[in-house]
Amino acid sequence: MNKQIDIINTIISEAKTYEDFKGVPLENIIKVHITVRDDNIEWLGKIIPSSSNNDIDFELFLQNSVINDLLSNDSSKSLFAKSIILHELYHLKEITFTDKFLNIMPIYNIVKDCTRSMFIYLGYTQWSEYYSHYNSSKYYYSLPELSDCINQSEISLTVLKQTLDNESQVQLSEFMYNNIKSFIAKAIKFSAIYNQSRDDSLLESIKIYKYEKLYLPHYNFILKIIPYIDTLYQTYPNWISEEQFLTIGKELFSIIHDYNMTYSTSDLSDNFIFVSV
Repeated sequence: MNKQIDIINTIISEAKTYEDFKGVPLENIIKVHITVRDDNIEWLGKIIPSSSNNDIDFELFLQNSVINDLLSNDSSKSLFAKSIILHELYHLKEITFTDKFLNIMPIYNIVKDCTRSMFIYLGYTQWSEYYSHYNSSKYYYSLPELSDCINQSEISLTVLKQTLDNESQVQLSEFMYNNIKSFIAKAIKFSAIYNQSRDDSLLESIKIYKYEKLYLPHYNFILKIIPYIDTLYQTYPNWISEEQFLTIGKELFSIIHDYNMTYSTSDLSDNFIFVSV
């Protein structure tokens, strides 16, 4: 327990040195969960909100390796660990701030039983990721690797379209959904870093996909998302609503239209059932 208290105090003391966290209730981090390193876990850090007496408390989950790096005398390891924690604290800030305008917990815990609810959740969570990537990249960032996720997304979308050539409709499998979502998440991270840095060399790094006929829709998607999500950031929180998170989710999944596919219902009551257009 003493180690956890020391870690919490270290995190809060470090965060309070950043101007962005003045007035943010960091003490609402009620405990840190330290996990044993597991290669099957995709994240190094994760912050989980929960409602308590009309307030939101947070639990910060960190891989054991992050804790070791945070407390290390190696400055490069310590910086990397701080960047992971800083990213999660920006999630805390965004959730706390957004909740002032919209009760965020029903969206965070939404039952994802149809396309509509999946899009509300996707729109909110990817907005939150953008907010955290954008702000934390001021201090430290690593560019996402796009090749693999673009390739897997392209395969999934192509297979779906080819299936629709012989069938009237087709349901998106969880595996394919995750492939497309992984690309969306990487595009969001890339957009956040670019919009924060305004470094045009980053755009040069993705031009390779412009000249690959298969990947052209993914390249164009990134170019479209960059200004779209930047406008949302510049006008936040004026637009906050459940319907707007739905709109964001639909926009992030709009790449299906480049493959001449759409949804089987106009109200999105289907469960990712696609038809040709």
